[in-house]
Amino acid sequence: MKIESGSRESKALRFAGVDRRLLPVTEWKRVRNVGHVPVAWELPEELAAAVRAAADAHFDLYGCALSRPKRQATEIRRFAKAVRTAFPGCSDTEALEIAERAAEIGSGRVGRASTLTLAERVELAVAAHLRHQRTAYDDLYETTNPLGGQHPREAVSYEVARMLETWRAGKNLTDE
Repeated sequence: MKIESGSRESKALRFAGVDRRLLPVTEWKRVRNVGHVPVAWELPEELAAAVRAAADAHFDLYGCALSRPKRQATEIRRFAKAVRTAFPGCSDTEALEIAERAAEIGSGRVGRASTLTLAERVELAVAAHLRHQRTAYDDLYETTNPLGGQHPREAVSYEVARMLETWRAGKNLTDE
């Protein structure tokens, strides 16, 4: 069995008690200022089953590569709860919509920003949702001349701020 550097089996070698330095190297890579480093090893078949079992056990236990859907669902629930806490006027379905969009793992959206607190991420995600779903922002964005005039975000900023305050006060947007 061939094991490549960085693969889950390569990481699991340690948990199976196998020392990579004792395995025959099948591929090398030239690294500047370091020399040649091994990037693939040949694992004897009698050890392959033990390594696969260790990889499965480790990745299931610690929630790594195999449990991305579980982590995604947990993050969405946590984010939706934070939306409902910060904005009591937001409906449960809309809070879930916001969370699914903003907190998607690997999306690069504001809900995944590690430099912001959860409260800041929630505020920005809710504002973005309101801007795109409850205002004419997208239509303005398509028709606005990029060289002159007011930016579409500025044009709808008052309306978005008003809706944020309405939700923050616990009122539904249709109750206004």
